[in-house]
Amino acid sequence: EMVKVTNPGKMAEDIATNFASGKIYADIIETQDQPIGMYSYMEDVKKVKSLGLQTNDWDSFLGDSATFKGVQYGVGFMMTQNTAISQAVMVFNRALAEQYGIGDLYQKVRDGKWDYSAFEAASKTISQKTGGKTKGLLQQISTTMNDLIFTNNVTLIGKDNSGYYFKHNDSNLLSALNFWSDYCKNGYMYEHNSEDYGASAAKLFMQRKALFMMTDYIGTSTWLNASMEDTYGVLPLPKGPNATNYTTVANTKYFMLTKANPNIEAAGKILVAIANRTGWDMKEWDTAQLETALRDEESLEMLNKYILPAPAISPYKARTGLTTSFTTAIYEIIHENKSAAQKLQEIRGAQNASILEVYK
Repeated sequence: EMVKVTNPGKMAEDIATNFASGKIYADIIETQDQPIGMYSYMEDVKKVKSLGLQTNDWDSFLGDSATFKGVQYGVGFMMTQNTAISQAVMVFNRALAEQYGIGDLYQKVRDGKWDYSAFEAASKTISQKTGGKTKGLLQQISTTMNDLIFTNNVTLIGKDNSGYYFKHNDSNLLSALNFWSDYCKNGYMYEHNSEDYGASAAKLFMQRKALFMMTDYIGTSTWLNASMEDTYGVLPLPKGPNATNYTTVANTKYFMLTKANPNIEAAGKILVAIANRTGWDMKEWDTAQLETALRDEESLEMLNKYILPAPAISPYKARTGLTTSFTTAIYEIIHENKSAAQKLQEIRGAQNASILEVYK
């Protein structure tokens, strides 16, 4: 029986209410990101023998994303390709790039030179040559910065002998924020604030409002492939000056099992069956991507060689313990002309208090 969740924000409360009364809300809970409030009602999946965590090839990134304080509360799939739909990619208008002499961006990636500097140079070229009609990057600023900072080898939360703390003065973080702040102030960002996030962004991208658009990979098949007249390409996110490798940023979705459930081993078997049925033969995978999501062989190469194998970051997990004032601070760094160091110092106390509460 399927439990239809009409109010996702209330699901943790409903699970707790059922648990307190000795009832099982659902055998299997599918969730996105890291639902800390639900963990006390979920089982450590390493204790569920039917899942076979030691023998089955469960996706390690999703397993890590579902781990909190050393306990793994969820599993995802058994093939890296199945996480691709939620991984962030940088889509570019290939027709515009060729028209305005942007150069071979695929080769930049192959040469390890697809970095902040190359991204800014391409954005500057398209902005100048179109008289500002086409910007560099199309995205919501707060969302973009919250994800793109991780491409500069950034960690937001540290740990010392006193416990966990907010790394407000981390040099990699400040470097990333200052770069993207300057990028936006230079006029290379096309902002949009529609609630219909993905669809509206794709529509503007197809109208040539920007050369680049950052989106989850699934956005290529959902919004672009069937409707976009111009040819587009897919690239990894550009790497920052403090990063050695390209980094993929992904919103994580995984499955958890309710604690104290007499049917928990049967539920584990169901998850194994689901995972096995969602495997891909690589030849089949390549064909499907070219038919439904990609327009050229080079983009498939980018996906298979530089995006899927790249070190993955779950932004939600990386921000665990931080409050919404962190996202607000990033926005204000860009729009209120405050230095990154100054603004992060202002919110340091509140972030440390929140982190200590979460990790206590």
